[in-house]
Amino acid sequence: MKCPKCGAELPKNAEACPKCGARVGKKKLSKGATILITIVLIALVAAAFGYLIYRHNQATKPADPTSTSAVGQDSNSTPVQSGTSAQAPGSASTVPGTSTVTPPASVVPFTPEEGSYTYPAASVSEEMLQKVVATAGSRELTNAQLPFYYWYGIQNFYSNYSSLLGDYLDLSQPLDRQYYDSDQTITWQSYFLDMAMNDFQYYAAMNQDAEKAGFVLPEAYQSYLDNLLDAMETTAVNYGYKDLNSYLQAFFSPYATPEGYLEFTRTYLTVNAYSMKLQQDLDSELTMEELEKYYEENREDLEGAGILQDGTRLVNVRHILISPEDTESEDDWNEASETADTLYNTWKNNPTEDYFSQLANNYSKDPGSNTTGGLYENVYPGQMVPEFNDWCFDPDRQIGDSAIVKTSYGYHIMYYAGQGMEFWIYATENYLLSERYEAAQQEILNTYPLEADLDNVILVDPLGMY
Repeated sequence: MKCPKCGAELPKNAEACPKCGARVGKKKLSKGATILITIVLIALVAAAFGYLIYRHNQATKPADPTSTSAVGQDSNSTPVQSGTSAQAPGSASTVPGTSTVTPPASVVPFTPEEGSYTYPAASVSEEMLQKVVATAGSRELTNAQLPFYYWYGIQNFYSNYSSLLGDYLDLSQPLDRQYYDSDQTITWQSYFLDMAMNDFQYYAAMNQDAEKAGFVLPEAYQSYLDNLLDAMETTAVNYGYKDLNSYLQAFFSPYATPEGYLEFTRTYLTVNAYSMKLQQDLDSELTMEELEKYYEENREDLEGAGILQDGTRLVNVRHILISPEDTESEDDWNEASETADTLYNTWKNNPTEDYFSQLANNYSKDPGSNTTGGLYENVYPGQMVPEFNDWCFDPDRQIGDSAIVKTSYGYHIMYYAGQGMEFWIYATENYLLSERYEAAQQEILNTYPLEADLDNVILVDPLGMY
């Protein structure tokens, strides 16, 4: 996907271009999206911390029990003397998360640096954890729940923009000491805290609107929630942690709990399912007359974006990708070519779409389609790389056509499966639905405005983070 303003390549699901700053909108859920895909995505709330897992395990190798633990340091990295009441519980741990951290009975007074919200674990009481830092309608966000929004937002942001950030953001260093802006007025901690507050409002508002509408979480989602903690316990142990408590403390906060994580996931899933329903409801209400009127009112912009009423239709295509192991190796390219030829000739012995689908599932290297028989539905002009695109949109293309097409990814064994609706209808529908959904979403947000109290915010870095 490219920025409509400057043409820069955009990270997946980007809402703004990192080069020119232009907003590109939220990606509309595919009509063919399934609950299974949604469930897999939410599972990444836990699994997406691969980078942090590696670094955290590096940081928590067996330590000298006489040394001062990192979790017994304040945000200025001033060591707290070992053996004093200021040492965080479990700080002498020698493997990832072998203890459960609880707020100390008597806290050590601490005042963070100006502009920082970071506290050492030993200075946080249960009362401080339960302080409300934001509200939206009847929903409240406490310091105990804040880390789930805060750290999930960080990882989501980093996974989208890591290739562009370079040394601009270093997750191995405290975020309250790194600056988001060149004038050094906004720290990354403040930036992500603001993001967390906005995410909380969105989740809280959407959940309350769902409740008001009598929305019931689909059975598949509820079943996932019912089994979540057991599945996460297994995940934690597989990553070398003592239990789920330890795992959550490593990536959210020393005071993160399974119950808190479950509630966050329930909130996230409810929003996901409810937003899908809202979009489906809006989609079902659209008429051709509305689409034609919208196109006429926005003809200049739509035609400028290459959306023409010229009869071009979306296409359905299957492919089997055979990639060279090393794209810089001529020998590997030759080997991939031979493999593609052999597989193509094998299919020709039984040239049916079903057999092609089986071969795609068994041999294709494309993770986006090698579990769906190599199928891409509703492909629009310019969506695929040029060679792939040109073959699909050849005006003489007929159902059942096949060929081998070479792209920078490798050799694609192609099968033309058919056509969908006219491209201009599909694109116009998406634009109009996006506008209506954003308007409906904004109305919901306006109904449940955010009220934040940053003076109450307390962030405790995950165990062994720095």
